[in-house]
Amino acid sequence: MQGLKHNIVYRKDENLIIYEWKKIKFNPLSIDNTNILEEDFFEIHDDILRYFNDYFNWIKMYNPSKKEQINGFCYWGITIIKNENIKELKNLINSLINIFLNSPDNFTLTGYYNLKNKIYDKININRNKLLEILNKFILLIEKVINNGGYILHYGI
Repeated sequence: MQGLKHNIVYRKDENLIIYEWKKIKFNPLSIDNTNILEEDFFEIHDDILRYFNDYFNWIKMYNPSKKEQINGFCYWGITIIKNENIKELKNLINSLINIFLNSPDNFTLTGYYNLKNKIYDKININRNKLLEILNKFILLIEKVINNGGYILHYGI
């Protein structure tokens, strides 16, 4: 899938939670020239995140730019997912994994309505790639559960 992507990163040091999001320029894999480990990061395509947006809105998250708790991801900005809400997110992601374990190898999801063409966008998905992304999300969530810290989401 080509196009816009959101970045999801595990961060261990909660003392940096407010400092870090302000230091991120255009490279979410480096904060103050410190590279983030590959196993602490993954990308999720915008179409997929938007498709699951209603579900993610069930999870309490934090918008550091407005200093307020929100439901779901900040689409265009930074979102912080703290430990107190991480188990609900894990349950949600595991449920999505279980749903898509039963899907065909390749399938199509219905996206947003395209006003210009007057049709719904079609999102072509490869099951294994989607499951890989969701499983990476679970690994980051488990790091938060086991080691503390938080997850940073970098919107488009």
